[in-house]
Amino acid sequence: MYLIGYALWLIVGAQAASPAPARPVAAPVFRIVPPAVRRPVLYEAVGGLVVFRVRIAGREAWALLDNRAERSFVDLGFARQAGLTIDPRTSVRINAGSGLNGQRVERVAVAVEGQFAVTLASMTGIDLAPISRSIGRPIALVVGADFYRRFAVATRPGARTIAFLPGGTVERAGRAVDLLDARPRIAITLGGKRMIVTVDTGLSGALILTPAAWARLGVADAACEGSSFRTGDGRARTGRLCTGPAVSVGPLTLPSTRVFIDAVDGANGDGLIGMGLLGLAGGMTLDVSARKLWLVPPGEMVR
Repeated sequence: MYLIGYALWLIVGAQAASPAPARPVAAPVFRIVPPAVRRPVLYEAVGGLVVFRVRIAGREAWALLDNRAERSFVDLGFARQAGLTIDPRTSVRINAGSGLNGQRVERVAVAVEGQFAVTLASMTGIDLAPISRSIGRPIALVVGADFYRRFAVATRPGARTIAFLPGGTVERAGRAVDLLDARPRIAITLGGKRMIVTVDTGLSGALILTPAAWARLGVADAACEGSSFRTGDGRARTGRLCTGPAVSVGPLTLPSTRVFIDAVDGANGDGLIGMGLLGLAGGMTLDVSARKLWLVPPGEMVR
């Protein structure tokens, strides 16, 4: 499946429009492992997506990186099995189009060994079983934008490791790509034209472009085929999967790339850029707080 993570984005991307009832919540206190004993965590690349082991409420579980999820999510089934408190009085609308609702889960302890531990006053719980089936791992946690605002998240494809670093960390082996905003959007060059796309670590494909952005490229003779998949809530999505022109972002340059043509939220610019392209770098650090995306040239292995 070309766009594993796109299914998750369609479900959770609009959640901020329908927030849970507001109430004062103290800011979580992160207990950071001291640098001298901090160590990176091994991850698995599943269809290009990053999944890794965490502990939730003291239990081992699988987590998925997805900076496009406005907040992090915990699986309701896992929460029940772990004995976490699920508030029956709240129902959180995740996406008006899907009709999918979540529930508030109280006091969720999350720990990434060798990196950090935190107890969140509450999280939104949803049924992650459809995503788990797509990925082939029982995903209990989606690590979303709230964690990306707190950390510079670094992945090392060669070593298959992930680390949660302090914001402002400089990737000395990499080249910085400026984030234009906190979504975060970046500028890339596609077919000699400047495109503005949103970084999506939960997208397994390389690029999604809007029909208008694709038309600007003027590649009427591009090889395309119809493509479809099902979202996590069972809805069908169809579009065109095309062979696009040369693309470059930071130190990454490819003679061609696969592009899925589909309508996306205009706030994302011309489309989305996923791990099918960014994952080709020798290393990647997304630092939203410093407005930087660090990319290490392909073939260069960093620790």
